[in-house]
Amino acid sequence: MKNPLPNRFISNLAGICRHHLLAEKWLIAPNLRVGHQWIEQVARSGQPAVNLRVTTVLGLALQFLSSAGREVTLLPGQAHEFMVDRLWDGLKDKQKDPYLATIQVTPGFLSRLSFTISDLRMAGVTAGQMDAGHFEVGAKGLEVAALYGAYCRQLDALDIYDSARVLEEAARLDGLAGDSVALVPDFIHLQGLEGRFASSLPGEKLLKVPGETAVDLSAVVGGGRGLTVSFATALGETAEVRNIFRRCLSRGIPLDQVEVLYTDQESYLPLLFEESVRLARDHVTDVSDPPVTFADGIPTRFTRPGRALMAWVDWIREGFPQPVLLTMVRNGLLVTDGNIPAARMARLLRNLPVGRGRNRFLPVMVSRVR
Repeated sequence: MKNPLPNRFISNLAGICRHHLLAEKWLIAPNLRVGHQWIEQVARSGQPAVNLRVTTVLGLALQFLSSAGREVTLLPGQAHEFMVDRLWDGLKDKQKDPYLATIQVTPGFLSRLSFTISDLRMAGVTAGQMDAGHFEVGAKGLEVAALYGAYCRQLDALDIYDSARVLEEAARLDGLAGDSVALVPDFIHLQGLEGRFASSLPGEKLLKVPGETAVDLSAVVGGGRGLTVSFATALGETAEVRNIFRRCLSRGIPLDQVEVLYTDQESYLPLLFEESVRLARDHVTDVSDPPVTFADGIPTRFTRPGRALMAWVDWIREGFPQPVLLTMVRNGLLVTDGNIPAARMARLLRNLPVGRGRNRFLPVMVSRVR
């Protein structure tokens, strides 16, 4: 079967790799996972991706500072929230006309407050530009302005780098030396300080990578462009997902050439994961890494380390019951002697009269050995 042509974005990215074969190329992606998927698609199209490095806007800015000899420690997200918490705790009781200060402080409230401060910073708003009159409730605006001003002063006093400061200082540097270039997909819309940082790059160093453009399907279906659209109905999400894999198998379409778009992550992601694992089980012995990738990642509970941790915590919480330990061994979540298969180890453990309790396992095992 002839491989289908890559989409327009991958074709254009491959063309840039061909034209700038040996040059250092920084590909800006929403996250590293998506960027590496793009590189894989370029390689599968037949174009070597030599010196093509995946990064984010913030990652490229950090690279600029590092190249300039600037040792920067980025403020972690939890530290940012902790700083906002401490500052708000010192300000809330001093408000003359309290609004936010009347709200009970909860983790959710602090998280929203931290996001607000971070969004203001990434938008490039200075403390002096904060105007309470722009808020629907003036008292709320005064409180946010006071907190934002305190936060900015704290960053300066402690010489701390948050994402906004990294982007601001990197925009003043010329970090792309020699023939290095930065590649920005045209469907990634950079705003605020991210946009300013990208705009600070010399024009010949910043290459836009065109992507797909919206088209009217009625104008191309049957119009000689080879685009075929088909519709199908199914009884529920499970049937929908199975139909996708069934079509791929029946037509011999490799899964790495298929992109699935869905409307509800909570409903479809688990079904896609489970179905891919079920199919992989027929071909490989280790299904901990199914033959599909997800742009948003998968929940920890779907991974082998995640399932092992959850089962281990349940085993401890429930008082070390023997059936839970057997399940962990049978499912390969615990490492056993390589000479003893997990199924046989589970059978041996099942025959021990342990029941429950951490202190019962070892004595029972020793008595059986004797």
